[in-house]
Amino acid sequence: MSPIPSPQPFPCLSAGRRAASLARSLWGLLGVLVLSGAANAELSVPAVLSGGMVLQQQDSVPVWGNAEPGQRVQVFAQWSDGSAAEAEGMAATDGRWSVQLSTPKASKEPAAITIRAGDETIEIQDVLVGEVWLGSGQSNMEWELSKIIEAARERGELSPERTSLEPAHIRHFTVPRTRATEPQFQGGGKWVDATGEDALSCSATAYFFAQRLSQDLDVPVGLIVSSWGGTPAESWVSEDVVAAFPDHARKLAEVRAGAGMKDVSPAQIDEFWDAADDEAFFARRFKGADFDDSHWDRAAVPTNFGALGLESFNGVVWFRTEVDVPPSWEGQELKLQLPPLDDVDETLWNGQRVGSEIGAGSWSVKRNYTVPAESVVAGRASLTIRILDTGGRGGFGAGEMRLVKGDEWIDLAGEWRYRQGVTAKQAGTPPRPPQLTAHTPSALFNAMISPLLPYGIRGVIWYQGESNRSRPEEYRHLFPGLIMNWRAQWKNLELPFYFVQIAPFDYDDGPEGSDSVARLRQAQAIAANLPMTGMALTADIGNPKDIHPKNKWEVGRRLALFALRDLYGQDELEPNGPTFREARADGEALILSFDHVAGRLWPSTDSMVLEHFELRGASGAFVPAAAEISEDGQSIRVTAPGISTPVEARYLWSDAAQSSVYGGAGLPLAPF
Repeated sequence: MSPIPSPQPFPCLSAGRRAASLARSLWGLLGVLVLSGAANAELSVPAVLSGGMVLQQQDSVPVWGNAEPGQRVQVFAQWSDGSAAEAEGMAATDGRWSVQLSTPKASKEPAAITIRAGDETIEIQDVLVGEVWLGSGQSNMEWELSKIIEAARERGELSPERTSLEPAHIRHFTVPRTRATEPQFQGGGKWVDATGEDALSCSATAYFFAQRLSQDLDVPVGLIVSSWGGTPAESWVSEDVVAAFPDHARKLAEVRAGAGMKDVSPAQIDEFWDAADDEAFFARRFKGADFDDSHWDRAAVPTNFGALGLESFNGVVWFRTEVDVPPSWEGQELKLQLPPLDDVDETLWNGQRVGSEIGAGSWSVKRNYTVPAESVVAGRASLTIRILDTGGRGGFGAGEMRLVKGDEWIDLAGEWRYRQGVTAKQAGTPPRPPQLTAHTPSALFNAMISPLLPYGIRGVIWYQGESNRSRPEEYRHLFPGLIMNWRAQWKNLELPFYFVQIAPFDYDDGPEGSDSVARLRQAQAIAANLPMTGMALTADIGNPKDIHPKNKWEVGRRLALFALRDLYGQDELEPNGPTFREARADGEALILSFDHVAGRLWPSTDSMVLEHFELRGASGAFVPAAAEISEDGQSIRVTAPGISTPVEARYLWSDAAQSSVYGGAGLPLAPF
């Protein structure tokens, strides 16, 4: 056990790779961004530069856009205090132009900005000057105020002013969900005054952060929120960072190479289905035309897995029936029309595959397969459908089931035989063309961060990590890499970056004894060693049964404490909870001492019992331990039965355990 080390973002690079990385260095040229898209002759600016925006006060803020190459662009601002600012630039050969505009002190009175190029003019009205923050991450940042405001109003400790949503001089710009394989210049979104009903679509975490700033500083606050639930950190970094992680770099390259691909090859389909039921009893014989299925269960088809008593089953179910082929149809090509099959299928006529819908979204696609003429023989024919459900309902959707020749057809609905096969895990993942998704490395940086660059911001607030919990060791390097990446892109090596440690929640998705969530939290704590960062603790305000705990007002407040102390002169504030500093042996006990105690340590309940401490001896596993706060409130003594020589202690080293110790500032003891 030792104090948390400093982060080292890219230790995995070889000397050659490190040299290549330095050539693209995040720090060398501060991440000069090459943006995609052809020049646009019309004068334009990105969506984030629009009416209702908030500009960072007392700064030189960028204003940028497109114009005819070589055209002179003039920008003029008339500020509300009567002063003015102007700047001039020229559109480059690709049409891009950018200027820096000096802003005055914050003001709640609107200003206006005029942009001219040739005969074209853009007027941007209702511009405020104040403090601007970017909020990003996954669903706990995305979670809208509308989803938690009633819970906030029910909390007695919150004043009516905190939850009234009356004018607070907060404006928010929410970036629409989208993704791209290359950095984009233009994006969507609009500025909204966060008052009354218009506040409800704002990120709750970001709103309560801004509310505290606005109340304490009495200035307008602008929030730019770019977030997407369930997304991993690698989606939010530029290609420079992705290149340091071979698996992510390969995935990005595959998606780029596969752009526009809709189908997998027949060989891939063969390989998947040949292996999918390899362990099932007589699996390969199920396909045969002469297989005896009389011992299988019966079902009225079309049907779904739930109707078969398989509501919770994800995997393969085989369905078989026989069809009487009329003599007049022999040697004729037939059409097989089926409803959607959830999720993917292999359909066989007399044991030979005639179709397999296996692509993304196939659960909603009606099947239209062809039975070749040479396979059509008068008399009895077997029709076998193997359906693999990977999640959700499974089975047949609504729609007609027909075997068709010209204007004649046979109704296939009715009694079929069925048999349960292997689980989805045993079957494996169906082959898919590389898909651009929200999980594609760099995809969200390219589409949802790049169009914001280089908008003038004061700092970043970030709430993410749940989607990286299975890869905590990678996150120790990836997350600091993200922080430095964004600082490079904004050309500000000291850009404040405050983030939230993921809250207690019972994920129940790892092997028994897994500590990946605890190690993810430790990786976040390591990132807090970077300069101008802060980690808001949630060990006491999570909900083990809800991955989206409702108490976003406290999360926002705790983030704001860092900004108020570090940036706005409120030096008396303590935004950190107690954090582990060191341990010393004292006989059969370990004495733990802490930083950021802010007075003294306190138990979280009247029972005075300190829970969730564990101790380990020189040889053996961690065991539950007893803990007590010292008389002076500065340390904790930890012991455990059967351990006479303890060497290591830990606390809250689990998914869902909640804090049992507070510091004098009312913040929980950080997990360690």
